[in-house]
Amino acid sequence: MADIILESFPFDAMEVLNEESSQMEPDREYAAEVFRKYFRMFLSNGVYFGDYKNYGENSMKVTADGGMNIRVAKGAGLIEGADYENTEERILTLERPITATRKDRIVVQFNASLDTRATKLIVKQGTGENTPAELTRNENIFEICIAEVTVKSTSNITSEDVKDTRLDKNICGLVNSLITVDGEE
Repeated sequence: MADIILESFPFDAMEVLNEESSQMEPDREYAAEVFRKYFRMFLSNGVYFGDYKNYGENSMKVTADGGMNIRVAKGAGLIEGADYENTEERILTLERPITATRKDRIVVQFNASLDTRATKLIVKQGTGENTPAELTRNENIFEICIAEVTVKSTSNITSEDVKDTRLDKNICGLVNSLITVDGEE
């Protein structure tokens, strides 16, 4: 299954040939890390809830959609200071295991490496019934898990197989202000 590229910014510039000047120039005016560092100072990673584009509590919500399909609702969020948005509902088909059961993760992956420079919606297959795939979090890639799906060899995906992890701040969370002010002082 192909990864789904989500609308997102900012990403670092890379040198490209300007056809008018025949010079190598950056394809972006400002270094993305400047923006991401700024937003990381006061906003947490996760999914936006609330009034933002009327996504409300369904922002990036994963549900069963018949057979081996899941549906990811429209929504948006922030990862390591980079904004992302899923502008339309997406249907993903999970691969049925040959035997036993597997726990897959539905992940939003921010990838700042120059060969990718994108935020993607991906499925990370688990290695067993109780062992979901590990999230990658390094200098170039940061992943949040919006749902875990139990995938069985003997049946289709049902609503009971989908665990919403958007509220779990350890693997996803809601975008919140990191700034607290004591109004009494």
